[in-house]
Amino acid sequence: MRDNVRRFVVLAVTVMAVPACGGGGQDQAGSPPTTAAAPPGVVLIQPIPQSEFFVGEPVPIRVTTSGAVSRVEFFQGATRLEADDSAPFEFIWTGAPAGIFSLTAVAVDNRGAVTTSAPVSVTVTDPEDAGPVNRPPTVTLLGPAHGSSVVDQAPLVVEARADDPLDTVAGVEFFDGAVSLGKVTLPPYRILWTATPPGFHSLRAVATDVEGAAASTPAATVTVTTAASGSPPPVPPTVRPGGSLRGVCFTDASKGWVVGEQGRIFATADGGVTWFTQNSGTTAALSRVQFVDSILGWVVGADGTILRTTDGGAVWVPLRSGTTALLTGLSFVNRTTGWVVGGDGTILKTNDGGATWVPQASASANTLGAVSFATEQAGWVDGNGEILSTTDGGAGWLHQSSEFMSFTGIRHVAFFTDARFLSETRGTFVGFQNGGDVIFTTADGGENWSVIQMHNNFAQWRGVAVGDATHLWAVGSIGLFDINQTSIATSSDGGFTWTDQAAPTGEPLNGVWFVSARTGWTVGENGTILRTQNGGTTWVLLNGGS
Repeated sequence: MRDNVRRFVVLAVTVMAVPACGGGGQDQAGSPPTTAAAPPGVVLIQPIPQSEFFVGEPVPIRVTTSGAVSRVEFFQGATRLEADDSAPFEFIWTGAPAGIFSLTAVAVDNRGAVTTSAPVSVTVTDPEDAGPVNRPPTVTLLGPAHGSSVVDQAPLVVEARADDPLDTVAGVEFFDGAVSLGKVTLPPYRILWTATPPGFHSLRAVATDVEGAAASTPAATVTVTTAASGSPPPVPPTVRPGGSLRGVCFTDASKGWVVGEQGRIFATADGGVTWFTQNSGTTAALSRVQFVDSILGWVVGADGTILRTTDGGAVWVPLRSGTTALLTGLSFVNRTTGWVVGGDGTILKTNDGGATWVPQASASANTLGAVSFATEQAGWVDGNGEILSTTDGGAGWLHQSSEFMSFTGIRHVAFFTDARFLSETRGTFVGFQNGGDVIFTTADGGENWSVIQMHNNFAQWRGVAVGDATHLWAVGSIGLFDINQTSIATSSDGGFTWTDQAAPTGEPLNGVWFVSARTGWTVGENGTILRTQNGGTTWVLLNGGS
């Protein structure tokens, strides 16, 4: 593609200032660090050497680091341009005059040790002196996550997203340092790499268009660890989940995750019979979890927390949300496009798997409880007393009142906690109103709503799940404080009529997930985890509870 704007190239530099003893990351496989005294590693990955920019065009400067880096300072010659105290370490240089400049980055670790990157030369020219150039594609590495680890000889999915306004992407090539791992010419741009040998590996993806313009992702450092010869990787000890469990997600009848208070994440590979702890890296209360396949998933929670994993939860990486609001819901329609919602009317959207998040205007100051998108364009958000819908991916949101006439003849406003939509027109909200639970269901995109109240006595629904096109489940509680009981109901007609189901516990339930019309799980207070394999006719208490 041709235009009149000078391109900037983001091909990664594979030269790194690495301590001789192997204390930092490197561009090819090497030994993991053996002591904590090794200085940090730093590489300028953008811009690439000999890049050209116009006067007035911003110059993005980005690095990849290794070790306990606390600050990165950016220099033009001997002049310090800026410093960044948090990862990802980056700086946008604006106002660069015409000339040739030498850029470097200096990494400082938490002990004060310093490493300087190799210099990168760039040229800034007057736009009147240049003709049209070809702008390269944009490319994002979706996985694995920077800082993740994998056992030697294990299969690892390496995946990228590449886009070009004129659809001229010729292919994406994946590299381990300077070594090509393979090239994919059509989306999805994905390879399966046998992770070997043990040591550090610097993985990146390079997208090229039909005219040869190329762009690279920043490098993701992955550590390949050694497993005992002839033996499988060590199995983590099983645990008994406890505390308040808020969210649950399964990708099939065996593999699933549960999240809750104090940053707790538990995983299972046998349908919930046994559970293992995964390190979230946070103590924030976690609200919801979603996986789009067995390795790629996200978690949201308090203080603007968004976590992502690209290896099934072996490593959870914090993402920059740009907010400190409580995040209560998330919905991904594929591996790259998703939304999260939460306090103060917060709605955030990503198109790159969570690497960046863009706020969307909700025109609401309320806490938004849940979000459900049926397609990349059609989605719904529920909140305190209102329903929001969009048909353009969230560029605009339509507000509807949740006011309704209760069975007592009194008008009430519903406060929603969860939602599931199967299509642009069919979906269900669950929540509560003054004194009882409430379920809203529509089959015409919200033009008309079926409203059902099943229980009074301070009942509330807290989660809803879809098993197939007609079978749904809602979970919650009835009662106040210590005087309460579990509440589970099911619908077999798409949410228009509901019946109660019995449960072997009295604990309030917070989340529910089904993988079919027969198999599902629900989680709640005091480590409660229930499973059904017959559509809820019987629920079994699993290895949870305190």
